[in-house]
Amino acid sequence: MPTESFVEKLVEMREFIEPAAAAAAAMRRTPEQLAELRQAYDAMSAATDLDDWAEADLAFHETLLRATNNELMASLFSVIETALGTFFLLSARNSANFKAALPHHEKVYEAVRRRQPEVARQAMWKMVAASRRNIAGRGRRAKSA
Repeated sequence: MPTESFVEKLVEMREFIEPAAAAAAAMRRTPEQLAELRQAYDAMSAATDLDDWAEADLAFHETLLRATNNELMASLFSVIETALGTFFLLSARNSANFKAALPHHEKVYEAVRRRQPEVARQAMWKMVAASRRNIAGRGRRAKSA
């Protein structure tokens, strides 16, 4: 289980990177990358358990980073993949329904599809903020137990 400090740093990194990546993807994505993003979203929607959800969630975020068409941004995923996977599992576990983040992902997808960078940026910011709240809830529940 990652430490609270590590999780906080990971959330902070996501806040710095992912909204900007969503905006860049909205401007630069190819039709093929959009189709891959949709496939990842559909896999999230179809997930029947937490493991399938986390795998599809990770694929969504990896595809989004690759859709920036910035090689440095795309290579960042290989550095943070394991940490993000753990984070997504923790966040989904702490939600009343592990698919609770699906509407956030749909908003990001739609903004990228429509080539609306600022909408994509805001949708991703809200997604990360919701994940932060889920993780924070974990800490409060653990302390009160």
